[in-house]
Amino acid sequence: MAVTITTIQPQDALSSSRLTINANFSALKAGIDSVQTLLNPSTYTLSGVKSATINDNAVPFSTSIFQVGKGSSLLGNVILGTVGASTSVLINGTGGVTVDQASVTLTSGNLTLSSSGSVINANGNLRVSKELRLPGLSTAYSAIVGLTGAASVNISTMKYLVLKNNSTTGEQTATLSAGNQGQVLEIFHSLGTPGHPVKIATTNFYGLTGGISLTRTADVIKCVYDGTAWYLLNYSPSSFAAGGATSSITFATV
Repeated sequence: MAVTITTIQPQDALSSSRLTINANFSALKAGIDSVQTLLNPSTYTLSGVKSATINDNAVPFSTSIFQVGKGSSLLGNVILGTVGASTSVLINGTGGVTVDQASVTLTSGNLTLSSSGSVINANGNLRVSKELRLPGLSTAYSAIVGLTGAASVNISTMKYLVLKNNSTTGEQTATLSAGNQGQVLEIFHSLGTPGHPVKIATTNFYGLTGGISLTRTADVIKCVYDGTAWYLLNYSPSSFAAGGATSSITFATV
């Protein structure tokens, strides 16, 4: 609200203008008092402000127009940018981000860890509804592959793979790619609706003579890549011994 004062004209006598001068000083004091209820000049504290708008469309997004030297508490919602604007949050220092609530929800977009030292430490549960990717990789860390025919599967960065036969024409074969030295891979099987199994070809495996047939849900094998081939570490024996299941797994002696 603007402060209103009365202008004293040059021809006005000082004695006759005293009431006007006093009224002007009273108006100025009232205005200053109103400001000081929000901004305390002794403690440099701004408080009681219901809203603040900082808007200068002439400056680029990279320009700093508001700075907080120490901690700040935002008790309401925080909205960054407008629809279609390239808006980001830059956090300097070593404090990081702490969320003291039950969950963080991303309604759209991705959570990207771009630095070479980026990690996720999960002291609780980490739930992935679709697939998990390593930072900077376009290939999933884990994935579900539904086979409708013979297919090659790139598993060079994976740790977990679920194979399922989505075909109605019988057993389908998955050929696994080479891996990275020291990579450990667990392969799980989910039996398709028609009841047809999945076969893993011998390609890139050492010591297998006829591939591996996965015939039941929860069949699982584990293997490691030594830089040249995949070596089978273990499998669930009941998967291949019951229900007429067959496999020609051969363990290599090294």
